[in-house]
Amino acid sequence: MLKTPNLYCWRRWLVTEDALFPGQDLNTPISSSAANRYIRRIRASLPLEAWRTHDFRRSLSTGASELGVMPHVVEKMLGHELGGVLAVYNKHDWLEEQLAGYELYAKS
Repeated sequence: MLKTPNLYCWRRWLVTEDALFPGQDLNTPISSSAANRYIRRIRASLPLEAWRTHDFRRSLSTGASELGVMPHVVEKMLGHELGGVLAVYNKHDWLEEQLAGYELYAKS
């Protein structure tokens, strides 16, 4: 995995700063129905009998944890809000740790 985005990705990010997965209008995100159609096409092309899109999240969570990424960082990587006292007192986002976790997982 690259540590810096390639030029194409960087330009796309600059154009679509509010949408991680842009739709036809580059300033709005892809619709849920379009994302579901895309996932169905991917699912049909894979030699797996039964899986759900959520399995990707489970695989990332398990794999990153097995590689030593701290649980609170894995939760942030999945887009979860932290709970309990940690969420009340600690407002850090662990962005650098998340990036390191994604890169570690991508290399495994």
